Amino acid sequence: MGKGSFFLFFSSGLILAVQLAAKCQVNKYILLIIVLLFAALAISMLSLQKLHWHAICILALALGMAGGLSRLNILAGSSNNGWTGIPLSSVASFTGHLSEDSRESANGLVFYNIKLSWCSTAGNTSTARANGRAVVMVKQGRELFWGERIKVNGSLKALSPEKANISRENFFSRVAPQDIEVPDSSLFSGLLHRRGQLLQYLNRNIEELLVPSSALLRALLLGQRQEIPPEVMSRFRKSGSLHVLALSGLHVGIIYILLYYLFIFLPGRSYRIIAASIIVSAYLFLVGPRPSLTRAVIMLCAGGMAYLADRDFNPLNILSLAAALILLIEPFSLFELSFQLSFLSLLGIMLIGAPLAGSIAAYLPGFIRFPLAYSVGAQLMTAPVLLYTFGSVYPIGIPAALLLIPLISLFIWFGIIYLMVSWIPLYFVGQVFALSLHFIYRIISALTALFSQAPAVDGSGHIFLWLLLPAVVLLIRRIFKIEL
Repeated sequence: MGKGSFFLFFSSGLILAVQLAAKCQVNKYILLIIVLLFAALAISMLSLQKLHWHAICILALALGMAGGLSRLNILAGSSNNGWTGIPLSSVASFTGHLSEDSRESANGLVFYNIKLSWCSTAGNTSTARANGRAVVMVKQGRELFWGERIKVNGSLKALSPEKANISRENFFSRVAPQDIEVPDSSLFSGLLHRRGQLLQYLNRNIEELLVPSSALLRALLLGQRQEIPPEVMSRFRKSGSLHVLALSGLHVGIIYILLYYLFIFLPGRSYRIIAASIIVSAYLFLVGPRPSLTRAVIMLCAGGMAYLADRDFNPLNILSLAAALILLIEPFSLFELSFQLSFLSLLGIMLIGAPLAGSIAAYLPGFIRFPLAYSVGAQLMTAPVLLYTFGSVYPIGIPAALLLIPLISLFIWFGIIYLMVSWIPLYFVGQVFALSLHFIYRIISALTALFSQAPAVDGSGHIFLWLLLPAVVLLIRRIFKIEL
């Protein structure tokens, strides 16, 4: 146990506090007493030289729990079913910020995903701070962008626990266009408007591609999956490859590598790392902060800073840092499926995939060994959550990743280059990349159709098998001597 364990214990304390206070509804004063006991134990241990770092880790755990409790205390309304603050049946209006850009369905219904801030009764006789998320449906609503403040004059209805687990929302509402209010623009609103204009420009250029490949490129680069046909989504899901359509560390890593080599003209590796990190951070602002994407950008930037400072860094420590930052900003992210899958998959890669790759080094070349081992680690660690939420997992995703991830990487690289050269007034240049993207798409489509024929593992009853997973992880760590 070394210095790198600080953020691991700090994030663990955050998670423990949020889970116990928000879900298990343990009294916050009892948790505060536990925090003080941990802190007292750590301070008493600091005087013992041999237990110095053990004391630091216990103190980090206490600080994490204190941070989680303080954030929950600030955000707390009522702890009943989504934290509306007032009885759900009394809610007549609510305000919040858009957690993503509005999206329009084929029948003209516009969806707004809102992170709740306040709920009010009729006539604003009672107002309370609220938490949770709501999806608002409006017929022929206006286009709005992530981050914009919005007020909705309408009631809220709770989603069933099953739907709330699968989606990120706790509530839904359906109102008329005149029931939507957007406050006057501010400096940040102006910046969001510029962002919206850039998205519209990129979408116009993507629309010039052939339809199937344009829908996939829009999903992989901008996170807009609404135009992907249902049968294509089904093939990705049944082939165990649906995760490649969700913006995550895979996409950020692909873009980061391309940027790093595009900046080859810069003097020195440090300048290329700084330039690539800045653009990746701007990309996060462009597509909107999702847990998986935010985690990846934080880890890349933190790793880049560690390199620039000539400091050794532990990936598990950086993962813990990313989790701590996200949970300090939004503690209830802990209960979002995207947050859970994002961190569990990378944890599986670190704790299971990496040692597994080392153990089979003598039998397989690197370009097969690493993707295979990492896929196994990610699948094992996320399987319990997927079984609990969806009732099935698709193990075929492990071998499918060996072929699909290189093709997805190539597709994204060609897509970025296509957008970069789209302004060149030479028709054939754009057409070369457009035809290349369509050709790669056809291969991806054929492979997902093939892999989707494989059977799934069904039934949440199998979840008890994964209760042994922590013991397996500890055994692997002991065998391969992986240090925290």
